[in-house]
Amino acid sequence: MTITLYAFPVSQPARAVLWAMLAEGTKFEYVTVMPGKGTRTKEYMAQGRFPTVPRIVDGDFVLNESHAILTYLGEKEEWALYPKDPQVRAKIQEYFNWHHGNTRKVTTAYFAPIVRKDIPFPKEVIAFETLIATNSLKTLNKILAATPFITGHNPTVADISAFCEISQCLPEIFNLTPLEPYPHVKAWLARCKTDIPKYEEAHESFFKIMPRIQAAFKSSPKM
Repeated sequence: MTITLYAFPVSQPARAVLWAMLAEGTKFEYVTVMPGKGTRTKEYMAQGRFPTVPRIVDGDFVLNESHAILTYLGEKEEWALYPKDPQVRAKIQEYFNWHHGNTRKVTTAYFAPIVRKDIPFPKEVIAFETLIATNSLKTLNKILAATPFITGHNPTVADISAFCEISQCLPEIFNLTPLEPYPHVKAWLARCKTDIPKYEEAHESFFKIMPRIQAAFKSSPKM
């Protein structure tokens, strides 16, 4: 039975799941659902426990949250991006647990206050999130100075998850914050593009929408 992926191209976690599924050749049907609108319909809210994207439906099994989805599919489909080595899997889960309170702040500090007008972001919250985002980039820069990818010498779903947040800082994307202080992060971003298959295909819809978001950043006052 074909898996259905409910996602939206601008959503960083949804893009991570899409990229992993494409990279691994997992067959799926794609359904576009916009956060804050499509996720709030009665049908969508009744289908699963949490009204968010990404979501997958695999038969009668419904699962939200990108890291849960990546873990589930990685195990079920025996993905190379989720190696069977228990120590590598433990490192992936270590990163996943750290991601929400750290790398994810790149989005909540710089991106969401401009794009998600349906959510209030007080200035003091943005300032705190910005501090965490900066410290997260410093930590990842240190990790990536030692190994080419987050868990070691080969890319995993941990790298895909982190990439979809941090790549927004690239000048050609949204230029959220300068990456010059983090040379190992910059080099890692380039490696992810070349070493993880289907980068262009996974980002095709996002790239089509991107100019409109870039225009929103240009017209918005500095936070």
